[in-house]
Amino acid sequence: MAETIAEHLRGRDHLGRYGGDEFLLVLPETPCHIAVSVAERLNQAVSGLNLITGAKPLTLSIGLTEAVPDDDAVTLIARADKALYQAKTDGRNCRRVATANESSHDPQQVYRALGLPLRRPIAKAPSTPPISTTSTPVS
Repeated sequence: MAETIAEHLRGRDHLGRYGGDEFLLVLPETPCHIAVSVAERLNQAVSGLNLITGAKPLTLSIGLTEAVPDDDAVTLIARADKALYQAKTDGRNCRRVATANESSHDPQQVYRALGLPLRRPIAKAPSTPPISTTSTPVS
């Protein structure tokens, strides 16, 4: 499955295993609305795989978010993870977006919960348009 996903990515994109059955995909300089299209293409590619004869088709539940200037790796991943679990809760095989404005993750609380020292945010280009404050199902 990872090979199929990797075949549909650009050279600057990054794919890695994040947990047992979870992958982390970073699409640099990609607005969320484009990432949703990428997620749909990946879902189509994976659903077409026939890894085990007679098995149910593979599905993808995807959580998406977009970096904002105050983000660092921990807060960004926490927000994407929140969207992923919402997708799983909503019946799997769907995509969900978590925006920075609706995130309940206070960066200091995230760091403390993970036992990490506080870190500086990752800088992002100031030309980024404002992010919507509503949750958008994209299944």
